[in-house]
Amino acid sequence: MGPDIAASPGRWYLRWDKGEVFQVTGQDAETGQITIRTYDGDVDRLSLDQWRELRPGLADPPCDWTGPVETVDELDPDASLPPGFVAVPAAAVNSSVRRILVAVKDLGETWSPGLAKATQIARATGAQIELFHCVDAALTLEQLAGYKDGMEEFERHQRRSWEEGLERLAGNVRSQGVHVSFSAPVDYPIHESIVRQARRFHADLIVTDAHHGSNFAAWLLQEVDWELVRVSAVPLLIVRQPEPYQRPLILAALDPSEAHSKPATLDGKLLKVAANFSQALHGDLHAMHAYPIPAAYIQAASAVKSSVAAELQAIDAGRAHANLDSLLTSTRIPAECRHVVPGSPADAIVRTATDLKASLLVMGSVARSGAGRLFIGNTAEKVLNRLPCDLLLLKPDDFVNKVSDQRRGARLISTGMYY
Repeated sequence: MGPDIAASPGRWYLRWDKGEVFQVTGQDAETGQITIRTYDGDVDRLSLDQWRELRPGLADPPCDWTGPVETVDELDPDASLPPGFVAVPAAAVNSSVRRILVAVKDLGETWSPGLAKATQIARATGAQIELFHCVDAALTLEQLAGYKDGMEEFERHQRRSWEEGLERLAGNVRSQGVHVSFSAPVDYPIHESIVRQARRFHADLIVTDAHHGSNFAAWLLQEVDWELVRVSAVPLLIVRQPEPYQRPLILAALDPSEAHSKPATLDGKLLKVAANFSQALHGDLHAMHAYPIPAAYIQAASAVKSSVAAELQAIDAGRAHANLDSLLTSTRIPAECRHVVPGSPADAIVRTATDLKASLLVMGSVARSGAGRLFIGNTAEKVLNRLPCDLLLLKPDDFVNKVSDQRRGARLISTGMYY
């Protein structure tokens, strides 16, 4: 029997007496009555006293659970989706995306671009979705004294409005035949909480909306994006554009020369994931490789005949083409969809994605630690705020983040000090 745990709609729990898992689907705000649904779809209601007596433990959603009996074919494929969005039918693709964690930053929209696109992907791959929001809350010792049940009551109060909002969003997703759960724990910092939940949920993909703006709130949300780029081992989709995926052009940015110290196996992973997304979304797959122009060539062009510099550049271009073709030998990407572009990686990637009108860029991100990252960003960081399309970032398989599994709860503050 576990410790006392608050009921959180959307979360899964374990009954110690029966060894069964169930999901909390709602809680009455006035009576506290808790509605639960079992793995088999049976619905039951528990009073607060029954819940406390049950004392369930936290559990992960069953990996093979797809929700109630309703099927995708019985639903209107365009029901509830925002204008312009068409639900992509499930494709015959062996997708690695089975669980999608959507980081919900606000409840102002019925469908944020990130949620709409996550739902498209889930429909296309058969994945399930968890809607997640980290409630970053703080209180003073004096304020805490005003809560009869202490910190548990405060956190329950902080979660309530978010859980109600997430339940409304979950209803929209369910209308598309997608299994969805949700959770809104009190925790901090936000990016670490997202990583923790992705680990608990066994997520294969994290989806978040990019935030723009110059005020402090927008800056803070942008910082969450930056930190997720740095610490997330799970593939991270940052949605920058509201337009739906309609036969999207997907661009994989590769580095077969390994000139930028990126693990060689990452290119293979990028190609596989990009191909899966292209097939699932009925899109077109392109691949690119950026190669640098040495400063010596530019100096040579001004010091000697320009034909010498041009000849040197042609040699490098030929080598870059050969490297990319070698990497793509086992793929079906045609020659006209292979792009070798001179220039710095960040500039070349942004320019190519813009020229091709790409919908999604797939590229690698290798994080660094230490203060150096504050001054010198890697290619992914340099691209993030300049890109005209969505960005899917992948880490090498051996990347391990050091984010703790333990949630921190609310921040207790006193006279400006944090505990």
